[in-house]
Amino acid sequence: GAGGFYRTGFQNFFVHAANPNYSDVDGVLFDKSEETLILFPGARNTTYSIPQGTLTIGTYSFYGSQLQSLVIPTTVTAIGDSGLEEAAISNLTFTSPSSVATIGDYAFAYLYSLSTIEIPASVHTIGEAAFDTANDVVFAPGSALREIPVYAFYGADFAEFTIPPSVTAIGEGAFEDSSLTTIEIPASVISIGTTAFAGAGNLAELKFSETSSLVEI
Repeated sequence: GAGGFYRTGFQNFFVHAANPNYSDVDGVLFDKSEETLILFPGARNTTYSIPQGTLTIGTYSFYGSQLQSLVIPTTVTAIGDSGLEEAAISNLTFTSPSSVATIGDYAFAYLYSLSTIEIPASVHTIGEAAFDTANDVVFAPGSALREIPVYAFYGADFAEFTIPPSVTAIGEGAFEDSSLTTIEIPASVISIGTTAFAGAGNLAELKFSETSSLVEI
């Protein structure tokens, strides 16, 4: 898999035109249809705009890469597990109107150089530990997010966080060991998992909406 090339010195990938399964676009590895980005050369320290027409950012595709800036086009609908995990990226842009609907497990985990991750309203599903240790995460107005899954923001370094009013469930350990100081639970939330806020030692204020639907903690 793509993870097998973690922290290698590749600057480019070259695929023979007759290869039935893979292709390269400007030195980046894609599937033959060029709809799935499989692997970005890990040692390329640059700005990269994913080609329009790409549908999927594959599992481990930018894992641990030295990429500095990434532009995601309107055609991308899914970001795979560990898609950008541990990348050196400091700037991330979703081209509007974004079509990204799903973000996989650990997709944006351990991005220490990225100060803020702005998630488009189109995203309805995020995976386990998707934003582990994130510095800041903001969901766009009108967010379609349905659930904050287990360990989604484990160890996150933000003091405040706005849960989109579309969210109905907060999973186990979702904000565990984070730096939260205050958070408001919207009326839409029905359940909060065990240890959701465990270890968040700075959390001084937890607000519930007057019309809260909460039935399970």
